[in-house]
Amino acid sequence: DTAPVTEVLQEGVNGFLTDFFDVEKLVARSCELLESAAELQHVREAARAGVVAAYDLKSVCLPRLQGYLQDLIIT
Repeated sequence: DTAPVTEVLQEGVNGFLTDFFDVEKLVARSCELLESAAELQHVREAARAGVVAAYDLKSVCLPRLQGYLQDLIIT
């Protein structure tokens, strides 16, 4: 549960947050999620859709990088 992660991940919507310094809590949460895998398909689908929409190489990242490079060349 850190700021860069919470910018992308929404608890229960596209993932789950746990304090990664609390090993017992991390293990318990992992076990809960593994036991509920069948009911969490919607979370997996939302996680993938969010990553593809924001970070897909061909449709997002490369065009953005090309735009940055064009701006550098023009200025």
